[in-house]
Amino acid sequence: MRNRLHLDITDEQFEQMTNSMYHSEETKEKMSEAKLGKKRGSFTDEWKSNMSKAWDYNKHFTEETKRKMSESQKKRWATKGGHHSEETILKMRESQRKRREREKAAKNNQYIRSIINEE
Repeated sequence: MRNRLHLDITDEQFEQMTNSMYHSEETKEKMSEAKLGKKRGSFTDEWKSNMSKAWDYNKHFTEETKRKMSESQKKRWATKGGHHSEETILKMRESQRKRREREKAAKNNQYIRSIINEE
């Protein structure tokens, strides 16, 4: 019999294969019992202070370090091509204009077809 995975195996074989991928009912029950009655404690002061420091990550950089990071990012951008040339901008503009014209024409054709079909 073919199953949903399109393998030539029986349903029993398929069930054995998938059982190894998931927790058995017995295991689920054991996990549930192990958690019963246990509550997650409140956050410790140490944990809270660590989280607070993590949120303030960007504040500890000196102005010089921030300037260096900024320059580094600018160099990376420049090596990837930086800004578009005037020629490229004109090509993009023309391409966009043509695309909009095609979309407008298609929309008009749909409108005309809908009027014809109503009559």
